[in-house]
Amino acid sequence: MTTKKRVRFAVVHYRQLCNRGVVTRKDSKTSTSTQQTCYCTVLNSTSIAVGIVSVLAVCFATILNNLENSEPTTLPRMAADIETLQENYRQKNKTCFILGASGETGKPLFKEIVNSQIFSKITLIGCRLAFENEAHENVFQEVVDFEKLDDYAAAFQGRDVGYCCLGTTKAKSGEQGFIHVDHDYVLNSAKLAKAGGCSHFNLESSKGADITSSFLYLKVKVCKVEMFHMY
Repeated sequence: MTTKKRVRFAVVHYRQLCNRGVVTRKDSKTSTSTQQTCYCTVLNSTSIAVGIVSVLAVCFATILNNLENSEPTTLPRMAADIETLQENYRQKNKTCFILGASGETGKPLFKEIVNSQIFSKITLIGCRLAFENEAHENVFQEVVDFEKLDDYAAAFQGRDVGYCCLGTTKAKSGEQGFIHVDHDYVLNSAKLAKAGGCSHFNLESSKGADITSSFLYLKVKVCKVEMFHMY
C-alpha cells in the first residue's frame, strides 16, 4: 500500500469513527488535521507490526511443514553406526571385569554388557557371589577379600576393560566405612587392574562431585575421579 493510499484509508476510517461517535471531530481545521495526522501515524505503525507478525507466522509455518515432511534418517543412521562399532569391537576379543555387579547400578550395567555381547569374557569381582542361581555364557565370578586385595591380584590379570560400581553409604557403614569402601577399595582395585593389563577403567562417580563441598559424599566422589590420572 502506497503512502497516498494509507493516508486516504486513514482519513476514510477516521470519518467512520467520527460518525459512530468513537472519535469526537472538532470543527477546527487545525485540530482535525492534527488528529488525522496522528491517526495516520498509529495506523502506519500498526501496519508495520502486523506485517512483521505475518512474516514470522509464515516462516514458522514453513519450518513446521519442513519438519513434518522430513524423513527421520538421523536415528536409524546412528543405530547402524553403533551396531557397526559394536561388531568391530567384538572382533577384537576383549575381556572385562565388573566390581559391584550386585548393586543398584551394577545390576543394570551387567545386564547391558551381557546383552550387548561385545566381550568374549566377563568377570564379576566381589566379596561374595553376585548371582548364585544364574548362569550366563562367558560370565565368571571371583570372590575376593577387599581387606587383603593384594592376595587376589590374579582376579585382575588379563582384563582389558574394567567397570567399577563399588559403593556404600554413610548411614550403612559409618563415615570411616564409607571412605574405606568408596575410596580405598576402589583405589586398590584400580592399581591391581592397571598392573594386570587393564587399559580402560570406567568408574561410577556422582553428579555434583566437588572437592570444596561440605558434603563428605561429594568430596569422596571427587577423590575417586582425580586418582585415575594413572589411566
